[in-house]
Amino acid sequence: AAADDVLRDWAGLPSPMKPVPYTSTFSIQPLQVVEEKEVKVVETVKKPVKKRPLLEVEDIQQTPKKQKVEESKPKKEVKKEEPDAVPPPSKEALAKINEQARIAVSSLIKFVHDKGEKSLFPEADHGLSVMVTYKRPALVNGKALKKNIVLPHPSIAASSAMFCVIMPDLDISDKVRTDPDVEKQAREWEERIQADHGLTRANIAKIMTQQQLERVYRTFADKRKLATAYDCFLVEKRVHQSVQKHLGKEFIKAHKVPFVFDYSRPMGESLKKAAATTVFDLTANKMRIAVSAGHLSQSHADLVGNVEHVISEMLSVCPGGLPNVRSLFIQLSSSQPSLPIYTDDSSANEVTMKRAPALRPEDKMILDDCSTLPE
Repeated sequence: AAADDVLRDWAGLPSPMKPVPYTSTFSIQPLQVVEEKEVKVVETVKKPVKKRPLLEVEDIQQTPKKQKVEESKPKKEVKKEEPDAVPPPSKEALAKINEQARIAVSSLIKFVHDKGEKSLFPEADHGLSVMVTYKRPALVNGKALKKNIVLPHPSIAASSAMFCVIMPDLDISDKVRTDPDVEKQAREWEERIQADHGLTRANIAKIMTQQQLERVYRTFADKRKLATAYDCFLVEKRVHQSVQKHLGKEFIKAHKVPFVFDYSRPMGESLKKAAATTVFDLTANKMRIAVSAGHLSQSHADLVGNVEHVISEMLSVCPGGLPNVRSLFIQLSSSQPSLPIYTDDSSANEVTMKRAPALRPEDKMILDDCSTLPE
């Protein structure tokens, strides 16, 4: 036991027989009196919402139409803008162009005469045309896509011309589309034209319907043969859009675009007008256009009169007028030779053309109060 006490004393452990004194680390402090403070109560007051006054029936009836449109805010319709008015050329400039045109016509007549070539079809081989080249093409189509120019001296006499008339179909059933007799309806139209207008095969060389045209003349080669087979083509106004779309560029190249006529009017007058009419294309995005003005079998005076009239009509309606014309040429149907009668080397940036309209209107910013509360 003595040894255990020694070891405990050495290790610093209390003896089991000796009580360990208890010392408390806690101290009792007196209570402190806390002064009471006044608590401020903050009240939140909601601002009154201004309600829009409701319109009575009488007020709604008296509301102007303009105010109703602004409240509904509908989408604005985008109208197609038209090109600006063509400025007419000055008399001095037109006189100089006509003087050069007379010299060019005389030179072409002499060229063909010295060459010694004769043609059975002078309208096709020795045709004369006026070609215009623009500085900038039109970006917007105008009200008219073409201009019919009536020549003062027709290159084809109506009494001797070979006319081809295209009429609408009398029957559009599926059975007719597969009928092997494609000229059946054309014969019916021939009888009607003779009864209504007194015209026979002596006046009209060929009568065909729209279905007959689409079934027989499908390829480009067939359309080229058709264009060279007749002097002048006419199409009834009810089917002229689909017929011209089917004939395409082959008839445009040959200057044989069909003349549109109304069957209810005297057909004899339409034939005479078609024989004397040439077409000036006014569609957009074109830089070069040629207009037929006659053929070299005509007299010099008649050719000069036709050329001057065509030039005057072209400059009065072409996009941009004379300031937009880069050059004017007098050429044969073979395009060789081609003689210039007017040139302008000024920059195309000096020409102001109408811009194409936007596909959709620009978005407009609207500033207004927005409330989610019910009215």
